[in-house]
Amino acid sequence: MKIILSRKGFDMGCGNSPSIYLPSKKILYSFPIPADETARYNLGHDDDYTYKDFKFNNELSCYELLEQLNIKCRNNYAHCDPDIRPDLFNKEQPDWKPRFGQQGNPLRHLNRQGVGIGDLFLFYGLYQEVKEECGQYVFVPNTKCQIIWGYLQVSNAVIPNGENRKGIRHPHYLNYYDYTDGNKVFECETDELLDSKFLSSDKKILKYGVFDYDESLVLSENAGSIAEEYNRLKLPVHFYEHKMSGNGEQRFKLSDGKRFCMVQMCNRGQEFVIQDNDDAEKWAINLIEKNYKKQGE
Repeated sequence: MKIILSRKGFDMGCGNSPSIYLPSKKILYSFPIPADETARYNLGHDDDYTYKDFKFNNELSCYELLEQLNIKCRNNYAHCDPDIRPDLFNKEQPDWKPRFGQQGNPLRHLNRQGVGIGDLFLFYGLYQEVKEECGQYVFVPNTKCQIIWGYLQVSNAVIPNGENRKGIRHPHYLNYYDYTDGNKVFECETDELLDSKFLSSDKKILKYGVFDYDESLVLSENAGSIAEEYNRLKLPVHFYEHKMSGNGEQRFKLSDGKRFCMVQMCNRGQEFVIQDNDDAEKWAINLIEKNYKKQGE
């Protein structure tokens, strides 16, 4: 099993803001990604999702949360990719299944690494702590960090075309992207169970899911306000020993008595792959077991 650290969600380049976490209430919420407005109009989609179509909790929509935090997106349209949160939508989602799409250079990287069926994506992103003040959410300064927020184990890898994308709402099926540049969707079924030799025999865990906030999911060595701080990740030492792809060897340093390694992540890197390695797989599965929650909880 390959383990892929996949950087997804809002950040300073896509959305102009981190997503949010609130430790006291275990809230960990990844904002849907701003959609490409030009592609949307060129393709004639009149039923795309806006931030009002996504839930934050039972009281607020995602749009209302963005308003409270004074986050201004380039337009009001958004999409979910990875799409692993069935309860995020205010609209009905017929034939929904967990999916993640990639294209262009990032997809070529995944293809070179042989990523496919059975491999495990761990999705992480940039977050900043919030607090409740006068009935609204506000950001806590100097608390940006990278946090793992969800996962997907691949059961099928699809190259969308004119036939197999009919009726599917995922953006990589909707032809937002230039198919001559390559396009692929990694997916699983809603009822499939996580498959790993390191999974406890009594655990029934789905192949996809999102997490509540927990310190074990925080990757940044230090929280802070500048990229050099929050992009320095503390990972198990086998990420150093087996050199995950896509980041450059010069970015790795051993620390804490060689029990961990520090990795200065690329600012706009997307996927970082560690090839079949028992230590990496065990670390990832233990993390999912510790933080797993049933869908809808």
